[in-house]
Amino acid sequence: MLKRTFTTLAALAIAGASASSAYGSEEALLKLLVSRGLIKKSDADSILAETSKPAKSGKSVVDAKGATVTSVAPSKLKLSDSIEQLKIYGDLRLRWQHANADLDGAGNDFQDQSFRFRLLLGAEVTLAEDLFAGFEFSTGSSPTDRFVTLGQDADGSGDYKVAISKAYVGWNPIPEVSLVGGRQAVPFYSTEMVWDRDVRLDGVTEKVDLAKLMNLGGGFGLDLIAGQFISGNNQSFESSAVLGRSGNTDAWLYQAQVKASANVGPAKVTVAPGVLWANGAFSSNNPRKGTLGLGGSALAATADVANDVGALLLPGDVSFDLAGAPVKLLWDFAYNFEASTATDRLVATTSGNEDRLAYLLGFKIGDNVTKGDLSFYANYRHLGAGSVNQGFSDSDFGLGYLNQRGFQVGTCYNLTNAASVSLAYSATRQIDQDLTLLPSGGVNATQLATIQLGVEF
Repeated sequence: MLKRTFTTLAALAIAGASASSAYGSEEALLKLLVSRGLIKKSDADSILAETSKPAKSGKSVVDAKGATVTSVAPSKLKLSDSIEQLKIYGDLRLRWQHANADLDGAGNDFQDQSFRFRLLLGAEVTLAEDLFAGFEFSTGSSPTDRFVTLGQDADGSGDYKVAISKAYVGWNPIPEVSLVGGRQAVPFYSTEMVWDRDVRLDGVTEKVDLAKLMNLGGGFGLDLIAGQFISGNNQSFESSAVLGRSGNTDAWLYQAQVKASANVGPAKVTVAPGVLWANGAFSSNNPRKGTLGLGGSALAATADVANDVGALLLPGDVSFDLAGAPVKLLWDFAYNFEASTATDRLVATTSGNEDRLAYLLGFKIGDNVTKGDLSFYANYRHLGAGSVNQGFSDSDFGLGYLNQRGFQVGTCYNLTNAASVSLAYSATRQIDQDLTLLPSGGVNATQLATIQLGVEF
């Protein structure tokens, strides 16, 4: 009778352990009971066989303490043993926009109202041995504008194109060092004046947390971030030349920055001086702007360009709370020393320092994290004709063109934790009236108004 009682208790204990995962190994517990002579080995084998069967969802069992618990069905999703953690994410944006552009001497030549959408769907994977990887699919084919226009599929098939916007693998040899290779998001601290948030880069990046390596502490952060990216894979023995450049050199883009942050009283100050330069080789894959159709073939997405960039960068911000609301004062600065020697369509020949200079001054009040959050932002920008890489800067401001200065304002409200609605407006005017050729010249003024619903999941 006593052994039968122990057998029953053992079965209940194992069932409770299987349902709640609060106990150790079922097999180890049964072996202990058998070794003490409390139950027979045949009974232990029978209990183990019964409890190892997959529980059906919603089945009620009684744990060792006599409490009724509901079992959970085993997951039907099977992952590789090398995967330690998997995160799947999505980002869907629905947008209505009104765009307007005034071409030189022709009045308001371009107006367009359209409904557009953007979808990002990807995964981030943490692997064993300090490895990680990720991939992402997205709508659109432009690196800076992944929105597509409803009712206007690119190939006439009735379907919208889907692109691979991320495919990378990374390694943390030590916790303070991260190495990533493949197609990846922009790793640098920056504003959209230099890097549009939709840009993806092909190459290798390195990040070193110097503050942790040197045990700085005290709220002080110091990171070294560098990247080497290919934008044109040219044939090694090609003898032809495009735009006066040899056709046998791959086009490369490089950036390095030191990001420093510190708590100064109630505020946090961040600055990230850096350099951005390119080797000047031509590229058939260098991204172009003009997605709204200005200038026709002059703005073809695959136009051959020689990318001359040798710029100093200085983004930064000051963050603090004001009456309980987060406030950020931000700026960005770029000066391209190579602009005066450019002879291509990407970075135009310039006539003065204002054409080589780009800067942004702005602020943001509020944040958007949970339901009911509200934020406002505004900024003023000056984008000289030869200041930054037009293929990577914000595709909304100035409709994606350089040689523009103006302002942008917007607001965003969280309908739920995952859904938000935002409004934005920007207006620009041409800086250098002497430039008349697209893309750096020819656009006298632009306006863009957008209403957008965003859902993150």
